[in-house]
Amino acid sequence: MPFFGDGVVLLPRGNDGVGIVGAFANEAPGSTRILVVAPDASPQQIHAQVAQFSHVVLAMLAQDAASRATLPVIRAALADPCWQLVAERLNMLAFARLCDRPLRQK
Repeated sequence: MPFFGDGVVLLPRGNDGVGIVGAFANEAPGSTRILVVAPDASPQQIHAQVAQFSHVVLAMLAQDAASRATLPVIRAALADPCWQLVAERLNMLAFARLCDRPLRQK
């Protein structure tokens, strides 16, 4: 994922926390920052965790009930005027932070 520089990939954690995450981590370049989002995370928690990054890639990998339920929560965390959707691919949404200042806490 070198195309987005100072960024992080958000992965929804599935029921077992291994399948999706393990497969993605094995295939991603070693320098890729990965944040695994638990099903019980709130949009506010996710928002705070990504505030330090200039770009966020959301891996739309929903393989089970837990990961499918987590994706809308992650999207809600990025529903902020400082984040703009800049690319959309088959299983990926890429966002860029537009604001120079640190993101406001919700």
